[in-house]
Amino acid sequence: MKKINSFYLLLIAVILTISSCSKEEDIVDGPNNPDIDSSSAVPEFFLSDKMNTPEFLQIANSTQGISIPQDLDFHPKRSNELWVINKGTYNSGGTTVHITNPGQVDQSSFKLKDGNAWHFMALPTSLDFGDNGNWASGTGILDANRRGGKFAGPSLWSGEFDIYAKVGTPYKSGGPNGSHLDMVHQSPYAMGVAHAFDNAYWIFDGNNSNIILYDFGQPHVAGGSDHDDVILKRFTDVQVEKELKLLPSHMVLDKNTGWLYIAETANSRILRFNTKSGSKKGSMNPDPYEIVAEYSEYINGETEVFIDKGILSPVGIEIREDRLFVSDYENGDIIAYNLTDGSEIGRVQTNTKGICGINISAEGQLFYVNMISNEVVQIIAK
Repeated sequence: MKKINSFYLLLIAVILTISSCSKEEDIVDGPNNPDIDSSSAVPEFFLSDKMNTPEFLQIANSTQGISIPQDLDFHPKRSNELWVINKGTYNSGGTTVHITNPGQVDQSSFKLKDGNAWHFMALPTSLDFGDNGNWASGTGILDANRRGGKFAGPSLWSGEFDIYAKVGTPYKSGGPNGSHLDMVHQSPYAMGVAHAFDNAYWIFDGNNSNIILYDFGQPHVAGGSDHDDVILKRFTDVQVEKELKLLPSHMVLDKNTGWLYIAETANSRILRFNTKSGSKKGSMNPDPYEIVAEYSEYINGETEVFIDKGILSPVGIEIREDRLFVSDYENGDIIAYNLTDGSEIGRVQTNTKGICGINISAEGQLFYVNMISNEVVQIIAK
């Protein structure tokens, strides 16, 4: 695997256009076709042709603070800024690593830890940015207080460095409780997070085995404790199962159609849930010690198995245009599917177990994290 200081490259991304009568390849994006908007780039990999076998560029490892990485995402307002979330330990809480200009010769990075990551970032599983620059993380723990209860769920954070891991950091008694913007504790083992709208996120609730929408509304001040305006909508018939070893189960929302794509790692398949479906059945009672504006049960959510063949342990999942990309933790494959019918388009074989989150840059370059080898890797399509 090449190291970053030996990397000089111009990327050519290739789209495979499929029709019922013919198949042809068009060069899309990159310096050879400046008329194409780079934001519409779609990474494609064709291992049947050795000339198109991609390279794997390690852009960060333990030297940069990568440690059991779970997920990664690009900042929506600073597209050259890649955020990586580390799992941490039961006693420490998670951390984040921030990489500017990933894969470039002027790449730089630094690591941060919130003042109360022990609670608000307890064994994080996932990270997803909203359009407004805030982001949410899931907690892969049953009780974020470590008192033998069931008290954990997703946290909302700021994407600004004058707030995140600065306010309430280090924690001081009587001061802000870390830098989190919100946290509600109705979903222990929140194994996946997907942005919906504003400060609302879909959550893979591994403890209750279903999907729930957290609308954090107007966040409290950084490090505060007012959750009174939070709205929860639990779809009790959208059933999911967490993986026994607590591997993440990431999700991604197709905001054009409303379909939420779910990597159900435990059952080796991809589900999809129509977030525009469902009807309210009634009210639910939150667990003790928590006040929210609304907590409702929804039923009749339209759900279907989208992919259940050719995949062992799906974890990472991402959408770009009409492609769905999925990482397989078990064998290291990253697979491209047609978003219309779930048919497999192709796959790249990394031959490295442990791939979790994947993400695609604005330029169409695919990045992934490996929680076993503790690295962030960029795939270079030749």
